[in-house]
Amino acid sequence: MAEETGTDADLEAVRLTGPVRLAAAFLGAGGGACAVAGLQFVGMLRSAEAWEYALQYGLIAAGALEVGLGLLVLRMRHGAAIGAAILAPLLALASMGYMVLTIRWGVATCIAFVAPPLAGLGAIFSLFALAPTRRATLARKRLAASGLELGL
Repeated sequence: MAEETGTDADLEAVRLTGPVRLAAAFLGAGGGACAVAGLQFVGMLRSAEAWEYALQYGLIAAGALEVGLGLLVLRMRHGAAIGAAILAPLLALASMGYMVLTIRWGVATCIAFVAPPLAGLGAIFSLFALAPTRRATLARKRLAASGLELGL
């Protein structure tokens, strides 16, 4: 009976929780918005400095990576939650810098203003996803060790 209770607790630990859903949603939205913001001016820049190009393409790559991390966080992967907790604040700062850069270029757009807050919310909620994803990863290992491989 005690083993059954432990298995039940492990099964409950791998269930998707609200903070993890919010983190995944904001990571996906923030990463997507940052990638689109970077994609907006690809090919249009003619006299930009090298660091401006690097910021633009870095924003695209980091935004796409954050979308992928958001999907993995939704699958309760603790490593992805750690990566998202590191990447999301950096992406929020980079998108804020990109917003200032687009204003300097004189072509400020709505997506450039939406991306920093979404990336910032992804950074905040990714911190709230760390504990549930850790519990789910440990419970998944215990379940696999007891012969209950769920494919999660």
